[in-house]
Amino acid sequence: MRTRFISDLKVNKVITNEMIDLVKKLQANFETGRYDLANGAFAIAETLIARPADKMNYQTHKKYIRVHVVLGGFEMLLLSQSKRGLLEAAPYDTESDTQYLKGGTTYEPILIQSGEYLTVYPGEVYKSGVAIPKATSREVKKLTIYIPKE
Repeated sequence: MRTRFISDLKVNKVITNEMIDLVKKLQANFETGRYDLANGAFAIAETLIARPADKMNYQTHKKYIRVHVVLGGFEMLLLSQSKRGLLEAAPYDTESDTQYLKGGTTYEPILIQSGEYLTVYPGEVYKSGVAIPKATSREVKKLTIYIPKE
């Protein structure tokens, strides 16, 4: 899993033209909120403050593919290839499709900058919205697209 440029969204098999149009709209005029899309998909546009990794839990999902699109600023995503060393921090929440995990594990740090996106599939374990140590800016404008797993 690697970041890709927003201009490459059309080659991502889970992305629809409707989703690409939403990304373009928010690039031109960013507005926070929820956007309902076809076939049970939806997107959340938010401005967040990236936080230190040790202040966050890992998360994993079952029902939705998540496409993290950074429209302003940058964030680090820590991707783990296994749950080894992680314990349940909270039971799986069916409404948010999230299970939080805590503890230490090996991970790959992935920088997502403005104009890039990263796709996270169900079962993958990660932390998103992680601040880059000593970075001068921590504000991130981000769109997360939730696509039901078929």
